[in-house]
Amino acid sequence: MIYLPPKEVFQKQYERYATKYLHLIKGKYGMLSRDIEIKLPHGISMMNAVEGATRESGFFNESYYLSAALEGCFHDIGRFLQYYATGTLKDADSEKIIHYKDHGNLGKRILLTNHQELLREILPIPSSYDKVFTEVIGEHTTIRNRNYQIPITELTNLFQEYSLEEILKAKDQNLKNQLIALKLAILQEMDCLELLQNIISGAWIPVVSSDPSQFADAEVWDDFINFRYIHIKKYRLQDRWTANNGFLLRYGLLMRQMSLVCTLKEFEHSKGFDKIWKRAGENTVDEEGYPSSINDPYLLKAQEYVQLAVQNLIKTSPDGVLITPESREKAKVLTKQEWGKL
Repeated sequence: MIYLPPKEVFQKQYERYATKYLHLIKGKYGMLSRDIEIKLPHGISMMNAVEGATRESGFFNESYYLSAALEGCFHDIGRFLQYYATGTLKDADSEKIIHYKDHGNLGKRILLTNHQELLREILPIPSSYDKVFTEVIGEHTTIRNRNYQIPITELTNLFQEYSLEEILKAKDQNLKNQLIALKLAILQEMDCLELLQNIISGAWIPVVSSDPSQFADAEVWDDFINFRYIHIKKYRLQDRWTANNGFLLRYGLLMRQMSLVCTLKEFEHSKGFDKIWKRAGENTVDEEGYPSSINDPYLLKAQEYVQLAVQNLIKTSPDGVLITPESREKAKVLTKQEWGKL
């Protein structure tokens, strides 16, 4: 029998764990930086966002919603130990200092090994859900779920007829892998959307620079207009990473990462593009750090391009529910054709 406690129970465990580490971090470093401080409310908002997206997706029956909330709440649990150990949230430093490649991998370790009492507090009895839960936590940072490369269109009809308990009892490991893959897709989508919403709300605003040395890179721009992942690590190792490349990466999440049409429609309806652009303009600085206006030619093009791309992603979705790899490719081709005429 699978047992998942009410949301209030595991939310309290999450808050207790996070608060303990925030206290330790303040004691060690003398202060709390904004980027680690917001991780506590981020877990709570993601708990509700992932549960809501799971309900709205129509891919699951009711038995799955609580498990989605659990994953949303704890997906960044590794961030607290990461910051305590390294003084930063950069995953590259986690790998160098505490030998875990990223905060997802570290969170999985926390739940399964030397902090296993936390897992038992969340799921009070040994549970068949442990494996799925910890795997989702561990894999949520990977690009395109490299261990679960299953097209989303092959997943969405599997879990309406079967309860979560029936899936977990099944001997077919491939079925469990498909469950993990779909859960990852929704979790990662909501995580990306939360990042963009934080920019809109002003909770976090990335710097955009008018210093020519910080202008977006032509290679990054090529990745952006082709809906490809922008490899932060590669550019940082080559000392080519800039503030404006980071802006393109975050803006590009809408085109590359989102799979649910309802997510894109809501973002478009709420005028999210304009709000992000307004925030970027408010935080633009020149080469001496003084407020300025956006004059990076690639970023000026990006505003038009991303709006057109999202409209085409919605338009090319065959069922109006899900963006498939095929519809994404059609949207990319259509956007490049139409954008060239603007």
